[in-house]
Parts: sequence; structure tokens; C-alpha cells
Amino acid sequence: MMIGISFTPEMLKAVLTCKDCGALPYSSKCKCGSDIFIKTMTRRIINPKPEHGVCRCGYSETGMGLLNDSGGCSCVPIRCRYGRIGDILYIKEALMRSQSGIVTYALDGLPVMIDNESITLKWKPKRMGAMYMPEIAARFFIRCDDIFPQRVNEIDEADIEKEGVGRSSGNMECFKNLWNSINEKRGHTWSKNDWVWAIEFKRV
Repeated sequence: MMIGISFTPEMLKAVLTCKDCGALPYSSKCKCGSDIFIKTMTRRIINPKPEHGVCRCGYSETGMGLLNDSGGCSCVPIRCRYGRIGDILYIKEALMRSQSGIVTYALDGLPVMIDNESITLKWKPKRMGAMYMPEIAARFFIRCDDIFPQRVNEIDEADIEKEGVGRSSGNMECFKNLWNSINEKRGHTWSKNDWVWAIEFKRV
């Protein structure tokens, strides 16, 4: 079973938008010939929260280990819930249901097609949040090219650009505001400086 990952609507568009021409291609390569997209990195809270932190570890079966109370690697393995480097993830999207029951993608209104046929689902709300989208409805995929642990405040300007914020003065503040807009309601504010999985990816 493939692991799924969801983005906010704004960030999903950044994942899908060509960095060179601004088009939103449905394949992993734009008609302009570019395969570079605006957002190629994401940061996700490490859960459960590590007591002392996390590091890369060559002796751990997962490649990651928990830090001990002195700041050294304990070699106790910890697994990223989004898989390992090289894994393919499917992107979860919000879905909509018409009065006739036809299911469409909230992003663009196109019908969800399975075996070349549109599908009908019966659930009470008209909208299904992205986190609930089944794998069978996936149409976009990414490959994890790197995964590493860090505190969220350790992000640098290069990674802020990969996060889809862009590169200009004041970008750190922009990313801070973006982080809080997504994570503050979950209790993970920028000021808490949580440990995160930094995941660099490429559309495939």
C-alpha cells in the first residue's frame, strides 16, 4: 500500500505549478519542457514528539536515530511516517460530490475516473477533506529524494524557496506566517520550534 500525503489548496497548486512558465500541467513534465515545479519540499511534524531530538544514523535500520540526553545519537531507530528516500507517495486531494453523486476533484472540478469511468460515492458532506481521499483516486505522485530531521526554525533561505515561498528579502517572515497559518491550530507554532521531517521531493 502506497503512503499518501496531503497539502493545503495553496500549497498543492505550488506543487503542481511549473516554476519556469507558471502553467499547471497534469503530467510530471510541463509542455514548456521543464520538470521543475514551484514547491519541491515540505516539513512535517515528527510525531510522537522526540524527547531530545532526531539525527541521521548509519547504524539504525531506518537511517534515523533518536538523540540521547547528552545530545549524541542513541542509535534507537525512529521511522518517518512518510516513508524513506526513494519511496513514491500519492498526493491526497479534497473531493466534491455533485447532487447526482458524481465525485470530482475540488482543485479543478474534473471527475474522479477509475478504469475510465467516473465514480459515485455516498457520503453525507458534499466535500471530502484531502486527508480522507483513497489511494485509488490518486492522480499525482511524488518521489522522496531526501528526508532529514531538523527543528523547523533551522530552515535556510534555499529551503524556503523549495517550500514554494520564493526568494526575496523577508522570506523567513513569510515562511513563519505560512507555518503558523497551517500548524498553529494544531498547537505547533513557529515559536515552539518543533522537530520536523524535512522532505525534498520530485513529481513523477
